[in-house]
Amino acid sequence: MTKEELSAKIAQGEYTDCKVDGKSSVSFKIGDNRVSVTDLCSSYMAITCISVRIRENDYNKILKQALQNELEGMKARENELKESINKL
Repeated sequence: MTKEELSAKIAQGEYTDCKVDGKSSVSFKIGDNRVSVTDLCSSYMAITCISVRIRENDYNKILKQALQNELEGMKARENELKESINKL
């Protein structure tokens, strides 16, 4: 994948499996490729085996999806814990 292809796929929202990796890092997948985006003082760098600068708007979309995924995971875990409590 070229830098241009990576930029286009990010801009088109062709990513899945978004996860928050830390305070300034988000990871996701494009096809089988794992990509990491890091906030470098308001300059966003998407890195896989290649790297490319992306727009803040694209970073925010990816971050929003990652946070949404994390929230859904927490809700599922909450339901599991409630079921365990109720069984006791």
